[in-house]
Amino acid sequence: MARVAIRAGVALLLETPKSLDLLVRRFDRNASKKERIRGIIRWVSLPGRQRPGVARSPDAAAGHAWDPGLAGDWYGLDLRHLAALRAIAEQGSFKEAARALGYTPSAISQQITSLERTIGSRVVVREHGRRALGLTEAGAIILRHLNAIEARLDAARVEIAALADGRIGPLRVEASESIAARFLPDVLRRFHDERPEVEVVVDEAAFDPELASLEHGACDLAFGVLPLPDGPFQATVVLTDPWVLVAEARSAVVRRGPPRTLRELRGLRVIASRSTLESPPCLNCLRAAGVNPSEALRSETDAVVQAFAAAGLGVAVMPRLGVNDTDDRIRSVELGELIPPRRLAIAWHADRTPHPSLDAFVTLAARAGSQLERLRDVVESRGPSGRLFARHAGGLRSIPGAA
Repeated sequence: MARVAIRAGVALLLETPKSLDLLVRRFDRNASKKERIRGIIRWVSLPGRQRPGVARSPDAAAGHAWDPGLAGDWYGLDLRHLAALRAIAEQGSFKEAARALGYTPSAISQQITSLERTIGSRVVVREHGRRALGLTEAGAIILRHLNAIEARLDAARVEIAALADGRIGPLRVEASESIAARFLPDVLRRFHDERPEVEVVVDEAAFDPELASLEHGACDLAFGVLPLPDGPFQATVVLTDPWVLVAEARSAVVRRGPPRTLRELRGLRVIASRSTLESPPCLNCLRAAGVNPSEALRSETDAVVQAFAAAGLGVAVMPRLGVNDTDDRIRSVELGELIPPRRLAIAWHADRTPHPSLDAFVTLAARAGSQLERLRDVVESRGPSGRLFARHAGGLRSIPGAA
């Protein structure tokens, strides 16, 4: 009779290995009973556990779509658990997190307990079991990956919505100020000539090295600078963009010409835009030479930084593509290889279903970038400088040999 009861208990506990451990430990006081129980249950394959003496075959494991022995219990992870963790991190307590999410504090506590049980680690530092004092290291790791999870869900939602509506929609392209003003127009003209039926929506946005809009599905294509951030991205290089000094047209910096080293910039008031400050290669080269951009004069846009330089407030370090050389108040001074040129790329989400016209746009962008580089070489071989380059950059066929 006892054997029947034990077998029935084991059958009920197959989905809860921890409870089975407790059952076995309860018989620790009497070794003979424990041994009898182990003799009865040793044949049971528990979820997430390997049978004693039986090696798991790699081929067999690979042949299963879901193998608890490989994935553990993480398939029980609930998005509500993650939302509760983020709310606690932002609000600082179970009570405030519950208020923000519309739950009771006990519900938040249960969700955190379930999360901790699922991953096998504490995620919240508690005081007297109630107040949250902050996240543990494991909690911080989970929260960091939550951002990527949300981005994937946002991208999936955009795709599903488009599928449900039966629409393809416009091709959405995100570009920073300088790219939108001095590179994208020619690409758009060419694309419209080849695909007049496809609508293209351009979103001019502040330089975003993390490509957050692309990761969240807010756009189909985005221009970035190599190396791209970690994420579900693929990209094609379209243009090499050198760095230049921009100064007031009659300044000593312009009269001296290109510097031999960046140390010559010491003592000058160097100003920079966000695209410069968020370019580690450029910033590292400047700092290594003892040159630190001014904290007082900073701007989100290249146009404002150029205006500062035109007014004689300092010398701007800018990417060539960001300079408006039609402004008679300024001149550009080449930096050559003193700062490694930016490598501009056009990127797309690797895990999303691509827009039908995405490949055509990427191909045209790469072709336009290649022709723009050849144009730059032609102009530089004919003498100074960016002024002729700026007049013809919008129409690449204007100079023989450039198109």
